[in-house]
This record gives sequence, C-alpha cells and structure tokens, in this order.
Amino acid sequence: MDTEPKKPKKKYLVVKRNDFNELSPEGMTLQQLRFIIIYLAMINPNDEATRLVRFSLNEFQAIMDMGRLNIKQLSDSVDSLLSKVTGITTKTGGVLRFQYFKKCLIDRDDCGEWYIEFDAHDEALPIFFNLKAKYFKYQLWNGLRLKSTNQLRFYEILKQYQWCGFRVMSVANLRKLLGINENEYSKFHDLKRYVIDVCQKALSEHTDISFTYEPYGKKGRGGKVSELRFTISANKKHQDPLTLDKFIEIETGSVVEVASEGYMNGFDKILADDTNTVYTADLTEAEHLLNFETFWEAYPEHKKSGILLAKNEWGKLPKSQVLFNEIMDGLKAAKKSNKWTTSGGIYVHEPCNWLRQERWRDNHEDVVKTSKNKPNKTKLQNYESRGWDYEKMAQLNEQYLNRKLAE
Repeated sequence: MDTEPKKPKKKYLVVKRNDFNELSPEGMTLQQLRFIIIYLAMINPNDEATRLVRFSLNEFQAIMDMGRLNIKQLSDSVDSLLSKVTGITTKTGGVLRFQYFKKCLIDRDDCGEWYIEFDAHDEALPIFFNLKAKYFKYQLWNGLRLKSTNQLRFYEILKQYQWCGFRVMSVANLRKLLGINENEYSKFHDLKRYVIDVCQKALSEHTDISFTYEPYGKKGRGGKVSELRFTISANKKHQDPLTLDKFIEIETGSVVEVASEGYMNGFDKILADDTNTVYTADLTEAEHLLNFETFWEAYPEHKKSGILLAKNEWGKLPKSQVLFNEIMDGLKAAKKSNKWTTSGGIYVHEPCNWLRQERWRDNHEDVVKTSKNKPNKTKLQNYESRGWDYEKMAQLNEQYLNRKLAE
C-alpha cells in the first residue's frame, strides 16, 4: 500500500537555484512553468521526504488550465510534464540533463476521492532540495496572476537580482532566458513593444517588484541596441496577493462539474461515459469561415491575438451550424461571467486556447440570471476518426442553403 506524502508546508515560498533559473524554458507552456513553481512552493527545500506532492484532481485541472476534464487531455497534460527535461552544469564544465519528474500517480484516496501525485526525478533532487548557496526565493502569489511565459520568466530573472537593485543583460541573453526564438521579434522595437513593455506593466500590476530599463554600453552597427540595464525596485502598488487556494477557486469557477456522488469531479462518470457527439456537417467551407469571422468579432477586444492559431483551431471543428450556435451561446455567457468581467479581464483566455479546450461548454454559474444564453452541457468531444454520411451531409447542406435563401 502506497504511503501518503508528508503534509506540505503552507508558506508557499518558491526557492529556486540561480543556475536553474538561468536556463531557457525550452518550449514550456505557461501552465507547465506555473506547475513547476507551485511544486517548488509545496515542497520543503530542506527535506527530501516532501518530494511527493499531491493535488486533488480538481486542483490539477485548474492549475493546468484544462477546462472541462476529459481523459485524453488529462493524459496528454501528465505525459507532457513527465517528458520535460532540464539540466545543470557540472563542476568540470559538462552538462547533466534529466527530467523534472520521474512518475505520476492518478488514484483514489481512502475517502474514494481522486488525486494526482508527482514525484521528483532522482537526478532533479539537487535543484529542488538542500540548496546551501546561490539561490533566491519569492512568494508564490507573484506568479499566479501573470498571464504568459514571458511575464513569469521576466519576473524570475529580475527577482533573482533584486538584492543588488539592477541587472545588465545582453539582448541575446534576454531572448534566451525568455525562450524567444531567433525569428520572433527580430527587431528590437518589436521586442520592446510586445515583450519588455508588456512585462513591465504586468509586473508592476501583479508582483512585488517593478523595473525600468535603458540601453547600456556601446551600440552595434546602425545604432543597434545590444545590452540593457534593468533597474529593479520593490513594488508596493501591486494588487492584493492571490493565494493558491483563491487562484484554484477562480480557475475552477468556469469548469463544468459532472455530478457523481463521492468522487472528485465525477471522474468515474467521465471514465464510463467518455463518448463522442456527432455533429452533422451542414455548412460549406465559406459559411464555416464566415462563422469564424462572427466569432472573432464577438471575442473580447483586449484578447484578440493569434488569429491564425485561432483559425487553425476553428478549422478542426465540424462545419456545423448547431455547433456554431453552441459556441456563440457559450461565448455570450462567458462574457457576462465574473471571471471575464473582473480584474480588467485578465482571466479571459486566448481565442485559440478557448477553442481548443472547448471552453464554450464551461458552466458559468455567476452569469447574470436574466441572460437567455446558456452554454449547452453536451457530451465530451473528440473530432478525430468520425465517420461521416456524406450523402446525408449533402442533403442537409442543400436544405440549409434553401432555408437561407428563403429568409
């Protein structure tokens, strides 16, 4: 019988090795980076016996921003975390590469409730525990309101140097630490506008530090900025600290709960009923794209980014007017929810993520009661490997066009 992990500490203090912090995020998502810092905040860095960290399924679902729970998404999320690799430099100048976690257990506790438990990889223990020197620390809440990998990484790479009040970095090193590819924001003006300035605003609003910056040292050919000096100061104007419990409560506020007595999130019900819902394709390609334009126009203005990614996700959906109506009903409900209307709308998802995670199915219990539009609670989706009756589709498509002409 598995032994339960030790009770985690409650201070939620992230303690991180400096050399670990100087690594590129290597394609990790915001959710994965957030999971790492939550793991660091839940262990005791002086006690390797706390290496097992347990979350309720509901908590993991919220931390990883999974939307409605389904088996494939849960498996993909766990597998992706288990496959993530990091590394440290050895004393002789070599590099040791290893995974963050060696195993994950999804099981029920003694009360019959589902949980998910992660155990650190043996090789990763030196970056998580017994840090005798060259480390920094911060309170977990600083990372919970940040909404991109750039923002979270920017906070950490400056927080590490808050003790001396400044940090000088080459633009190339800054790009590496943020995980920005060479072909992204290749011009400094774009890097400044879309990354540095955005992070400056986010840190000032949501964390315990703020910063200013200026070009440093000699400029390159054509006046190209090659180095930056960041001045780091304590920030007392940030929003109130967001506790982990409150963060999880906010994130789970829009998740559809499947009723099933005794088990967290009705996971047993999902296991038994993870079936496909077939939508009849009754739209032409042109009509399907026109519906996307309607969706895009209705989406909150401050989150209208990544239109090509959103179009790609839209293209994976069945060309169904019924499904489109469900999506628009769900969007209208989301726009009236507390989660989307409070705190300047920082909890609104990117359009591509909203579509990929089928967030139109979320249950917004805080929607204004007079709203006539409520998201449909249909079965979970899997649009792959569906058999279509093309003759029936052609008939329905013709009927649909006739109805439109008649109107």
